[in-house]
Amino acid sequence: KNIGFFKFFYGFEGYYNSVKSEAFAENIITGEISNASTRYPAGGSSVSNAAVYTSFQRDFLKRITITGGLRYTYNVLKSDFGNQPFYPFPFQTATQKNAILCGQIGLIYRPINRLDIKANLSQGFRAANVDDMSKVFDSNPGMLVVPNIELKAERTETFDGSINWNKNGRFSFNTGAFYTL
Repeated sequence: KNIGFFKFFYGFEGYYNSVKSEAFAENIITGEISNASTRYPAGGSSVSNAAVYTSFQRDFLKRITITGGLRYTYNVLKSDFGNQPFYPFPFQTATQKNAILCGQIGLIYRPINRLDIKANLSQGFRAANVDDMSKVFDSNPGMLVVPNIELKAERTETFDGSINWNKNGRFSFNTGAFYTL
């Protein structure tokens, strides 16, 4: 949407994922079937996510472009371990809720035609998924990886920059660098 000298972009995203894990062991010689531990929480797990975002772009004198944006995300992960006869955890359920606001601001400078110098500062995050927080498995004989219900979302701050030069569409030079904390 164009408002005055600004271009605005906006939108939303949403999803819901559900996983349920069942397991059994079968002796292929005798056909005998027995219980086995599930890889994921036996009572099921779900992840839901809702996000809204907006960003803007503003050009100045055809030589400078400024961009910026915000994204708000709400993420919920729920796991129900049910009755775990194989692994008696001190908890039956795990829930993680994350409400995260991230931003971005960038600058493009064109000192001459076909030369762009870009700089960008942005934030990001990654919320735990079912594998990260709830998966149970035997990684090696005698070693068990158990759920970590204390995980928190990871946050990042990134600065990146680049120089792009295009010579009449026949030759181009591009270089870039970034740093993420």
